[in-house]
Amino acid sequence: MVKLSREQRTGRDAKLQAREDQRSELDAYVKARPELVMTIDEQRELLHLRAVQVVDRIKSGKLSAEKVMVCMCLLARRAGQELAATTEELFMRAIASARAADEKLAREGEAACGPLHGLPISIKDHIDVEGADSTAGIFSRIQAPRERNAPLVQALVDAGAIIFVKSNVPLSLMLPESMNDLWGRALNPWNRERTPGGSSGGEGALIACGASFVGLGTDIGGSAGFSAPQRDRRNGQQLILSSPGPMARNVEDLEAIMRVLCAQQSPMYDLDPMLPPVPFRALRVPRSLPRLRIGVIASDEWFNVSAGCARALEETRAVLQDLGHELVPFVVPGKWKFVELYMGSMAAEGGLRNMKSGLDGTPFLDEYKELEMIANAPTWLRKAVAPVLRRAGEPRKAFGFEISRRRTVMEYWELTKEVEKYRADFCALMKDQGVDALICPGGALPALPHGVSKKLAVTASLTYLFNLLHLPAGTVPVTTVRDDEEKFAHVDIQDEWQQIATATLKGSAGLPAGVQVVTLPFQDELCLEIMREINENLQIDQPYPFIIDGDGRGAGDTLGRSREVDDEK
Repeated sequence: MVKLSREQRTGRDAKLQAREDQRSELDAYVKARPELVMTIDEQRELLHLRAVQVVDRIKSGKLSAEKVMVCMCLLARRAGQELAATTEELFMRAIASARAADEKLAREGEAACGPLHGLPISIKDHIDVEGADSTAGIFSRIQAPRERNAPLVQALVDAGAIIFVKSNVPLSLMLPESMNDLWGRALNPWNRERTPGGSSGGEGALIACGASFVGLGTDIGGSAGFSAPQRDRRNGQQLILSSPGPMARNVEDLEAIMRVLCAQQSPMYDLDPMLPPVPFRALRVPRSLPRLRIGVIASDEWFNVSAGCARALEETRAVLQDLGHELVPFVVPGKWKFVELYMGSMAAEGGLRNMKSGLDGTPFLDEYKELEMIANAPTWLRKAVAPVLRRAGEPRKAFGFEISRRRTVMEYWELTKEVEKYRADFCALMKDQGVDALICPGGALPALPHGVSKKLAVTASLTYLFNLLHLPAGTVPVTTVRDDEEKFAHVDIQDEWQQIATATLKGSAGLPAGVQVVTLPFQDELCLEIMREINENLQIDQPYPFIIDGDGRGAGDTLGRSREVDDEK
């Protein structure tokens, strides 16, 4: 049990009470303006729309930005209450901004409105939003509102988007589960006994349950799945970059956000003069890809893939092949080399010093304790324990124990050279084999049960491979786990991690399974186009449990592709 100081408890209670006050103010506003509350049918129709369609309807006058915002605030409030998906809820200022957007449209016309005019957007908690805290679950950051927007946020705001809520994260952002002692543990709307992931788990939960159309996340180990061009200089660690990027329920909306972020005149380039101005390039009109040669990574040889996730990859392979592309096997080079480089890079400072130095008195989560123990182990102990682990049938633990160590400056420079060589060799291998892009499972497992992330962060290897390589990558959900797929198709190593992973699959039927699409550097547009083809041919039903009736009660729904809305209505 984590013990908080009196000052920390007082700060937390005050922060949570301020959020409750915001919710009460929203209730009073809705009660005074009942005409702004959408009917159940209106909400269902709204949630079927893509973000780009919402913007088009607002600009054409078919939808009121204020009415859309009220709906999304009500949905996000419930996602905060029932899923712990939210942190800062900026509802009333967002509604005021939406009302101003309607007034601007009426006064100046559509030509004066930006490409995201009136669109509600959610933001991962640690990304700066003017006037809001960026706590990342750290108590000392309570009541420390940011003075300005992060460059990506400013680009969205300049395009007409309205920030209405921030989303939950793990303390210090380094767990595949979004939980902290300030905002609580985020739940997965598909199955509340499971995590929505991390560190962008709150953002994922908001989008998955329909409480946000589009959001911004970040990714240093696979949590967001698509990157935008901004560098994270946090704590000086530059070998494995944290990449921010958009999250959405469909690829068209991802592209719309990337077009704004990477526009020729994007404010990002002024706010960060070190950022190379690489504009978004439209690839073709009409939208049809030429025949591509696509490599298929069935396994990274570090962790086996569960049956449902393996089938997701096979169905995607079949669809792309039917569309005329050539699909060929692709083997990750160096067996466990990428694991060595990723873990070695992330642990190089020793003792989790970067992570712990930023906590400023906030208690460390129990979920980090095992990682902390490994990080603090002296060299002599690593040399003694690793052979014992191997003899006990734990080769992966032995490998991780050996490589997750503190390094001298010279050793870090040598590691950096190895990382750069691996990146160059990987890209050269793609080029030598004539591979335009790669597809692989979105992960070895579907969503994890709560509490096991401390043991199974290693199963995210298929995603942190591409964080190491710093390649454009995006994830698309394509199917759900079947009742007979709560298992592994085959197992290469039967160690403790494998036993825990096998146990987590019990009860996983119905959870989403997806694929990753990966391209060579600066081929983000091609990555999106391949994702679009997959998205248009493989879709899953979406749970929208928080539709609000006129009395504020839930009227949950599950909406699928069979009820696609015609935007010409």
